[in-house]
Amino acid sequence: MTEFLETVKRTGAYRTPEGKYKPGRNGLITSIKANFAVLDVFFGAGFKARKGVFGWETWRQMSGSVFTKLERMGAHVDIEGFENIDSAKLPVVYVANHMSMLETMILPPLLLTFGKVGIVLKKSLLDVPIAGDAFRSKPIVALGRSNPREDLAAVLKEGEAILKSGVSLLIFPQGTRRAVFNPRQFNSIGVKLAERAGVPVVPIALRCDLIGVGKYTKDLGPVNLANPVRFACGPMLDVSENAKEAQRRCTDFILGKMKAWGMPVKEGVDE
Repeated sequence: MTEFLETVKRTGAYRTPEGKYKPGRNGLITSIKANFAVLDVFFGAGFKARKGVFGWETWRQMSGSVFTKLERMGAHVDIEGFENIDSAKLPVVYVANHMSMLETMILPPLLLTFGKVGIVLKKSLLDVPIAGDAFRSKPIVALGRSNPREDLAAVLKEGEAILKSGVSLLIFPQGTRRAVFNPRQFNSIGVKLAERAGVPVVPIALRCDLIGVGKYTKDLGPVNLANPVRFACGPMLDVSENAKEAQRRCTDFILGKMKAWGMPVKEGVDE
């Protein structure tokens, strides 16, 4: 797993080698193993946080191990564009589309390879027994999502403080998970924060529908190994001169990748 993350750091890319792992089969056993791999990190991190040993490198290693576990089950991982992250220009605001709980677990270790990163997440995650301790031990902005104005104010105020401390921040501007990418639902909160804090914004396109929506909880569901895990990092964008143009470039980058990956998109259409 360390070799995997170091490859991303050194080259900015990674692709599961053909023939390295045996082809997997979809089914109940595979779904149980994949979901357990996520839960193992979710709660394991909480236990370590309670003991005071959940440091940055521990987080990176634990979450990064999910990649290797998924590959061994037969999943295909494809990562590109992370050479765009210039550690000398950190911190930044990362903005990404949102599809499942999976990316909240495995995107941070990729970003942690280049520098410290916090997350904007829903406040209810802090109330999850044990696992909530892990979230509270790291720089986060917790949103209630019942009052958009309060959430915006929290992101701008608390997010700026995190960035000023030298820690980057990951935001999912869509708020909720969406299988179909619509640029109009990708709000400009990340760009606004970057402009306020005087830092670049970096778009990240992702496909994390390998674990589907569950029957009893949407976080854990059936696994489809035919769905590759993909992450594509775009360029660092300066927002100081034209924030609207930076927002357009962010959405265009993600839209372009989703199209290239054959994923459903809905251009120029509101809900």
